[in-house]
Parts: sequence; C-alpha cells; structure tokens
Amino acid sequence: MSHKATWAILAYSNNQAQINHKKGADKGVDGVAFFMIDANSNGKAILQVKSGGANRATIATLNSDRLREGADFGILITMDDPTKSMREEALVVGKYKHPMLSWEGDRIKIITIQEILDGCRLDLPLGRKDIIKQADVMADVNAQNELF
Repeated sequence: MSHKATWAILAYSNNQAQINHKKGADKGVDGVAFFMIDANSNGKAILQVKSGGANRATIATLNSDRLREGADFGILITMDDPTKSMREEALVVGKYKHPMLSWEGDRIKIITIQEILDGCRLDLPLGRKDIIKQADVMADVNAQNELF
C-alpha cells in the first residue's frame, strides 16, 4: 500500500485504524478500526482507499468485502467525488444502530480526500484504540518468538 493511502487511513481515523500491510493478499481491506459494542464484544469497520476510478461497482464490492470480513461498516476513501449511483448503492446497504447507545450511522461511507483535508474524521461509537495497541504488541511478541 502506498504512503498516501496509509496517510489517508491514519488521518481519517485519528490513528485509530490498523493498516493492513499484506501485499496483494489484503482482499480489498487496507485498514481496520474497532469499536466497543458492550463489555464483551467489539464491532469492526474496514477501510479501503482508491486513488481514482471509483464507481457504483466499487461500493458493491466494498459491501461484499464488509460482509465477508464480518464488519459492521465499510468505508471508502477516494480522490473522486462520489457519483449519484455510488451514493445510492451505499444508501441501499442501510444503517447500523448501536445496541446500547442512541447512535446510528451508515454502514457504507464514502469519504473524499478533500473531506479529510477539511477535517472530516472517523465517527464510530466508543472507538477502541487499545485493541490496535494490543494487536501491535502481540505481533511484536510473535515476531520475537520466531527469532528463538
């Protein structure tokens, strides 16, 4: 993934998302962010970055990726302004209602780079930065164990 895509995900998520560094095997997932549903479970948002050429099919594919990954949200970050058909495809997917809060949001979100530059940021209920830190620590521990 390019440095620009990494910047877009980290800027939009306020460093809340984990970057997927797998080359070629990311299955359409460039980043992942988690949020708290209750004391025992977390929700998930997947992020995808497209530098250009996004269209209605891009949104349909993002939703398929969201379902495959068991994610509550799919977020497309793009250079392009969304077309009417892209917005319509995203709206068809519907809304997510948090089971414990009076919080509701679109399951598919389309965010432009310009919106990020203008200050738009990820809005998930009870965002979980600690999960990312824990996952990074476990990856470091696993890498160190492989040395022995």
